[in-house]
Amino acid sequence: MIQNRSEQEKQMLFLCYDARGQIMQQSIEMEKLIEYYIAGKFLEDENKKIEFIITIIAPHVIFSKKIEIFIHLVEKYDSWFNDKYNGITGRLTSLRDERNRFAHWPLDFSDIALTDFIERKGITLVRLKSVKAKDGEDPLSVDRHLYLVDGIKRVLAEMKIICKALQELTKMKDPSH
Repeated sequence: MIQNRSEQEKQMLFLCYDARGQIMQQSIEMEKLIEYYIAGKFLEDENKKIEFIITIIAPHVIFSKKIEIFIHLVEKYDSWFNDKYNGITGRLTSLRDERNRFAHWPLDFSDIALTDFIERKGITLVRLKSVKAKDGEDPLSVDRHLYLVDGIKRVLAEMKIICKALQELTKMKDPSH
């Protein structure tokens, strides 16, 4: 609960809220453009594309698989796109990982994370994972990823560049529709 947090923890939480919100919004726009591209490779009629996206792609294909399908189709039909935008398909995979951290990893409130926030203006996202442990070792391990404000801005800028490129490829003006 936010009211039980220190002022610094609240500031860290609000930075996380802001970063998550912006990154998830850009991710949604990227995903919509990718869905539209995929549908467009199989259908010409605009209504059929939308129906295909709404009934098949959006509810049944996870983000990472949409990217895999997109990469395959670009390599097969639109290799100019990857050339023009300097390996954009590889950058999509990297951004998928960034998006997944912001979508699924909780904010770290440990002393280390709080110090990183105060001294470096960064937020730390964490993921617990199970590892094969030897006797006496902890079977849980923690992945930590520190995002400084500049790193968050870099991820957002990259996503915006990719969305603009995807808009060119799909000729779609507004991915939110």
